[in-house]
Amino acid sequence: VEADNRKIAPYIVNADYFQKYHMSDKMLENMECIDYDSLINNENDIKKYYKGLRLRKKYRQLFESDKKILVKMSATPGTIDCISAALDESCSFPNHSFFVIASKDENNYPPELICALLNSDIINAYVRMNCVKRTLLTTVIRSAPIPKFNSKQKEQIVDLVHRITENNHEKLEKQINNIICDAFGLDEHDKNELTRYCSIYRGIYVKSPENRMKDEKYEIITGMVEKVDVNERKCWIYLMEYDMTKDFSITQNMPGWFLRKNAQFSGKLYKSNDLKDIKPLMYSFMNDDEVIDYLDEIFSSPYKEGE
Repeated sequence: VEADNRKIAPYIVNADYFQKYHMSDKMLENMECIDYDSLINNENDIKKYYKGLRLRKKYRQLFESDKKILVKMSATPGTIDCISAALDESCSFPNHSFFVIASKDENNYPPELICALLNSDIINAYVRMNCVKRTLLTTVIRSAPIPKFNSKQKEQIVDLVHRITENNHEKLEKQINNIICDAFGLDEHDKNELTRYCSIYRGIYVKSPENRMKDEKYEIITGMVEKVDVNERKCWIYLMEYDMTKDFSITQNMPGWFLRKNAQFSGKLYKSNDLKDIKPLMYSFMNDDEVIDYLDEIFSSPYKEGE
């Protein structure tokens, strides 16, 4: 908006109500307006009123793009869904909670395609394997692989992104993921392995009669993960009640945060040697915020192969 030759721009105050693919109505409602040109001359003084405001004058043209991609900078450690990207067509200026991406060649790489790629399972898996911290690293995002899409695949993805809503996103996201996997040249075995890998992090597993174990006896145990080997799909866990270390096969019901060295937990140990209902071990001498900070420190530590 132009007012007296000044640039009045929408300003995204924070990442509240952020969602993938499209900015939510609540997020749009919470936007404020800033007089960008005036702020340039008073940036230091104005920061006390706009916490997190970074004008980044060199990138003004990027922020004013008709269509750009916002990427949320933070993610919960230990989760596979570490990237959330959404299209922004409001020419807004986001605060420091976001990375901003614009396509240099919208004909070959439309913003919808970039947004879908960033939100895909395969790129989330790649980023999580290379960055386990709460704040995403630009170097990791920049290094993410980009497949060669054919014209049909591009058209399909752009159409699906435009059709995504809160009510149908799961179904359409599966279609998008499948197209992106095809562009990467993954066969059905590779796709199944990717799905299995993501499912383990998400704690999703098929609730078959064998998995339900309604009548099987179990005992509540506490322990700590000593070693994780993703290639062998095994982890070694110290069981406090038994004062011993025991190896377990990695299963789909093991949450992502659990598959880290030094992760401390409680759970149910069944007679069949299955570990279920795994939960973070809460310390009585810590309040909720202290526990979260403690877990964040553990799960943000660099992962080394074989640990």
